Amino acid sequence: MKKNKSRWMCFMMASAVFAGFCRTASGPTKLEYAGSILWSKAYDIKPEGNYAYCAFLNGLLILDISDKSAPSVVSRLFLGGGFGIDKKENLVFVASGQRGMNIVDVSDPHAPELKGSLDIPGEAKDIVVHGDHAYVAGGESGLHIVDIRKPSSPELVSSADTPGIAGGLALREDLVCVADGESGLHLFNVSNPAG
Repeated sequence: MKKNKSRWMCFMMASAVFAGFCRTASGPTKLEYAGSILWSKAYDIKPEGNYAYCAFLNGLLILDISDKSAPSVVSRLFLGGGFGIDKKENLVFVASGQRGMNIVDVSDPHAPELKGSLDIPGEAKDIVVHGDHAYVAGGESGLHIVDIRKPSSPELVSSADTPGIAGGLALREDLVCVADGESGLHLFNVSNPAG
């Protein structure tokens, strides 16, 4: 009986030490919930100041997030699709699926205005803007580089097919990283974007 009690005590002490280690090793166990708002299929978001610019199933949605417990809709612009989003100054760039790339003037968040658009091969899934160029993940058609110096008439300047389905992008200095589905990750040097 003494032997069983001793084993039981060792087991309890080891369990307590293990439980304490797990709590410490895993870090915080609870995030503080701030708020939410419901709309149709949100895919990407770019917060800036008191606003959040959101790509959703049908286009662009602008939210006021100044009261984080109660975000509210400021405006929306139907573009036929919205999967990826980026922002430069007063322009928002939306990867709009089969509708290509759209450029929206958000100088007045209450009245966004379509400034320009461009059909691209494939289906625009994501977009990253840097300098005078927008980089667009075109699904099965790979990576596309667009000159955006004239937002009312953007121009396709270069493309690179990828073996998979280009769905996500990230840019670091002169390197574009393409998440290419089952084909993995592809890196492109874009120090000379026009090729």
